[in-house]
Amino acid sequence: MSGPVGSSQWMYAGGYKITNSLRFNDASAAHMTMTPGAAGNRRLWTWSAWVKQSTPANGSSGLGMFGSYTNNNNTANIQIDGTSGNFHFEDYTGSYNALQVTERVLLDYNAWYHLMVVLDTAQSTAANRVKMYINGALAVTKTGGAHTLPDQDAELRIANNAQHEIGLVNGAYHFDGYMADINFVDGAALTPASFAETGKYGEWKPIDTSGLTFGDEGFHLDFKLPTANATNLGKDTSGNSNNFALANITATDQMLDTPTNNFALFNPLVPSYNATSSVEAFSEGNTRILNSGSGVTGGGYSNMDPGSSGKWYFEALLVDVGNNAGIGVTTDRRRIERGTPSFSAYD
Repeated sequence: MSGPVGSSQWMYAGGYKITNSLRFNDASAAHMTMTPGAAGNRRLWTWSAWVKQSTPANGSSGLGMFGSYTNNNNTANIQIDGTSGNFHFEDYTGSYNALQVTERVLLDYNAWYHLMVVLDTAQSTAANRVKMYINGALAVTKTGGAHTLPDQDAELRIANNAQHEIGLVNGAYHFDGYMADINFVDGAALTPASFAETGKYGEWKPIDTSGLTFGDEGFHLDFKLPTANATNLGKDTSGNSNNFALANITATDQMLDTPTNNFALFNPLVPSYNATSSVEAFSEGNTRILNSGSGVTGGGYSNMDPGSSGKWYFEALLVDVGNNAGIGVTTDRRRIERGTPSFSAYD
């Protein structure tokens, strides 16, 4: 299912546009890898990315966005928790050197989130050593238990000269969804204003980050494809040549769905009226649905509604047609009760 059909995240006021995102399909174990030529500043860095997740929190292992992994006793990562949907940063070497998990849960599968982690272990106040931001706002993090902040001047694992991954952390936790405009700044603690701004309608929208000073081991991935060679999707445009190698990612995973051009997808939180989780599965960034089973009807709804008036465009491809299949605007009873008709597809 494709085509932008309206969203609260459209950038009505114009301004800077992100052209492309990259789709990560966890079923394909899609990810990217890069090993810096030398260690960067392991006490001071900033990570920023726009993400749109596809898989709900359901007790899975987590949605890995960025990290450095050697083995289970030597790992650091930034992820969305699979059991809760919380934004999560950790550094672990036999025990937690840092573990920060936001109170806020990321539950919107239609929205692009701007996420940031800022590390500055030189700070004398422990609470200032790790800062996590969601859409420009400093996030409140959990306390107690294993949650901890790094020691002053501690060197953590991200920015070391070991392999770093995007779309995979802890050697097993794959991301499912889309990422756009990923920035890693080595040796500086930046604020959200370096990456985005508040628009005319109160929306949090991206700005051009190409002019940032990225530091020796920093990188910037914009996922533009200058040629038909898919490997260019991992090109670092910061000038540092910290290019990422692709694993299970092809040129077809370069997407037009971005924070400034939000597309309609199947909604993983709303199965069709007669379907159960055992007969339908969403994949490929919630653009594909597969139904299986005997004597059942399964399908999916878009995560954007056409509203009660106006003209709308959408398109879909039936890859394998069963005995009864259709694409259109549904009057499913559950949607009517909510007063929100929706584009749908079923088999």
